[in-house]
Order: sequence, then structure tokens, then C-alpha cells
Amino acid sequence: MDKKYIITIILVIYIALMIFGATISNPNSIPGFGGNTKIFHFIGFIILAIMVLKTFELYQFKQKYVLGLIFIVVFAYITEWLQLLVPTRHFLYTDMLIDIAGGLIGVAVYRWIFSKIHS
Repeated sequence: MDKKYIITIILVIYIALMIFGATISNPNSIPGFGGNTKIFHFIGFIILAIMVLKTFELYQFKQKYVLGLIFIVVFAYITEWLQLLVPTRHFLYTDMLIDIAGGLIGVAVYRWIFSKIHS
């Protein structure tokens, strides 16, 4: 199987896991969360941004950074919106901003890592 398809499958699974996490009725009941999901928002979107950009690079998207940022913002909104469908969850702009901040850091990390590799 081609490398880009494997990376794409991994990305789709990661996105599915993030959607699942956004729709869990009580994330505080999951061991290890300790009631503070903000760090998971931030780190999750760092990882997501890196994975999205790598996938876009493999498919040779010309504007991968712009498209990656658009994807991050839209996905942050979607995951927060999905929480409106769960009675015990809430749409929080602070979570969405934390998601976007993580995505921005992920883009910066990706650029930094791959600029070192390609130079």
C-alpha cells in the first residue's frame, strides 16, 4: 500500500477518535483526564495539524498551510458544535480557541521540523 494512503487512513482514524472524544457524555470519567480537558484540546490539535499538513504534502496540495489552517478552524468549530448534541456537553469558545492555538503551534512545529529536514 502506498505511503500516502497509510498516512491518510491514520489521519481519518485520528479524526474519528477526536470526534468520538468530543461526543463522550462525561470526559471527566475517563481515567487520566483529571477533569482538565484543555491540555487534551491543545495537544490533540497540535498532533492533528501536523498530521493534516503531512497528508496535504503527500497529496501535493499547493497551499497546504492555508488549507491546513482552514481545516483546523473548521474542525475546531465542528467538534465544539457536536457537543451541542450531547446533553451533558457545551459549546465553549474557549475550547475552540485552545484548539486553534494548538493547531497554530502544530503548523509552526511542522514548518520548523520539515524546514530542518529539507535544508
